[in-house]
Amino acid sequence: MNQKKIAARELRLARARAELEAFRKTLEHKGLDAKAMAKNAVLRHLQAEVRKISRSLEALRREPPKPAAVQAPEKSEKPPKEAAPAKAPKAPKEKKPKAEASQEQK
Repeated sequence: MNQKKIAARELRLARARAELEAFRKTLEHKGLDAKAMAKNAVLRHLQAEVRKISRSLEALRREPPKPAAVQAPEKSEKPPKEAAPAKAPKAPKEKKPKAEASQEQK
């Protein structure tokens, strides 16, 4: 499992580094000096992303390989639950005629 994660992170790191270099070249083409490039927020963001990916990659490489997945023992089959007894249907409430109901309120 770690090998898949490591391979994915390496690809991600390569893409991030390529994006960083492409952005640096565009800034150099525009004529920015090293001091101005150091202050550029987008460039700093890309550098931070490269650092973050490389740190996670190193952590994965240091992590010991995980053992193969162990299958859980089969569960013993339980007898199906018995159905609960059916409830008796409720009797409908008696409705009062509207004329009587309005007289009782007064």
